[in-house]
Amino acid sequence: MSENNDITRLDVQRKVKPKIEDVIPLIIKEDTQKSALDFVAWFREKKMLPGWTGVHNAWSAKFKGKTICKISLGMDGQWYARLYLTSIKKYEDQIILEELKELIINKLVYCRPCKPPRKCAMRENKQFFGEEFKGLCYDFTCLGGLMVLFSNPDESAINNIKILLEMEREVRAKK
Repeated sequence: MSENNDITRLDVQRKVKPKIEDVIPLIIKEDTQKSALDFVAWFREKKMLPGWTGVHNAWSAKFKGKTICKISLGMDGQWYARLYLTSIKKYEDQIILEELKELIINKLVYCRPCKPPRKCAMRENKQFFGEEFKGLCYDFTCLGGLMVLFSNPDESAINNIKILLEMEREVRAKK
């Protein structure tokens, strides 16, 4: 592939807005490619088509017009799933029943200085599961909810992510 057509480059991605499935094999380590591709296929099955976000190697899956998950590919061969659980307050009890509370708590995104040109929207304290979490990242995409980040999730984590996203979809569908 010539450098002018290398879809892993930002300038090329801006022009062609590639499908994530076309980029995964070029960036993600071989041992985790299948899980990443299967995860993307699940979004397509659920009619939450991941679209290129305008940010280098990042795609966003939406439900009812709002981001439910962003998938990004690191040039280090890793991939990341960032869940936007905007309605989590409505299914906290279900999360506890499914024994997913600790998983979420271990994957919360805490505030760290944002890199320019992005301006930090400040730290946020939020109450979930009867506990207060201080200094969480405040992302406008996740107003009122939680942002949870998984790095190179394995099959078990992906299954749990799907359960969480199904809970989120169910609540959003009723809005």
